[in-house]
Amino acid sequence: MRRPVSRRLPLATCPPLSCGAQAIPLYQKALAGLAAGGLGALVGTPADLTLIRMQADNTLPVEQRRNYKVRPLTRSLQEETTR
Repeated sequence: MRRPVSRRLPLATCPPLSCGAQAIPLYQKALAGLAAGGLGALVGTPADLTLIRMQADNTLPVEQRRNYKVRPLTRSLQEETTR
C-alpha cells in the first residue's frame, strides 16, 4: 500500500503537464513517503492485531477461547476503543 501512495501523491501535487521535465522536490517526496507510511500503519496495525489474536486463540484451552470467526477486527475495535 505504501508504494502506490508514495508514487502517486507527488504527482497529485505537481501534475506532469504543469511541472514539465522538472524533478519533484525532495520535500514533496519526503511528505509523500510520510503520508504513505502513516496510511500503511493505520491499515496494517489493526490487521496485524487481529491476525495475532486469531492465532493466539487456538493455543488457549477450549473453555477460554473467544472463537473469532466472522468479525474479529470489529469486535476488537468495539471492545477496546476509547470513548
